Amino acid sequence: MHPDTAERLLRATGASPLFVDDVLGDLEELRAQRQHTGRAGGRWWYGVQVVRALPYAQRDGLRGVGLSHLVDWGQKATAAWVLVGFSLLIAGGLCSGAWAALTPPAERPVIWFPSDLVMVGLLVGGALSYLLLGYVAAWMERDRPMMVTGVAALFGVMLHTLMAQDGLREFGSGALVVPLLVGCLVTAGGVWRVARAPRVS
Repeated sequence: MHPDTAERLLRATGASPLFVDDVLGDLEELRAQRQHTGRAGGRWWYGVQVVRALPYAQRDGLRGVGLSHLVDWGQKATAAWVLVGFSLLIAGGLCSGAWAALTPPAERPVIWFPSDLVMVGLLVGGALSYLLLGYVAAWMERDRPMMVTGVAALFGVMLHTLMAQDGLREFGSGALVVPLLVGCLVTAGGVWRVARAPRVS
């Protein structure tokens, strides 16, 4: 991970400039020490350390946050869910209409069972939609985009946990894999947006 990207990610949590500078300075010192002793200290190691520092940066960014901030982030996260949801409904409706128009009525199955290839496509499409959701959530907030992304991810985890209630009784804690995966995908979408944003001045 490039230091500029790391700075954007840490600042996107609303952390103070002093906190960000301290973290980046410490990481540069650690990387120099690791490289001097022959241990790995490349971009992969640097990126992992920045991700590990993100929760502490978010905690620092929450200082001085009031109810108005939380309401604003909740509204923006909800708007991102609605925007992406309606876009997917429209896209799905267009695909369904095109399939109905191109398939003669006699060839349409009474009950449609998706093939393995279609299932893979649906899973990939679902993953991409959650990445897009995180991207849009971060795009809606200028000062602390990762906070809005975090709220959107929390919404996703809560929603899918409620949907997995029956699975919890049947499969135990393994049913929580999907909610956690959704949260990770939404967060990754926000990180993608922040990484693509212009450099912080």
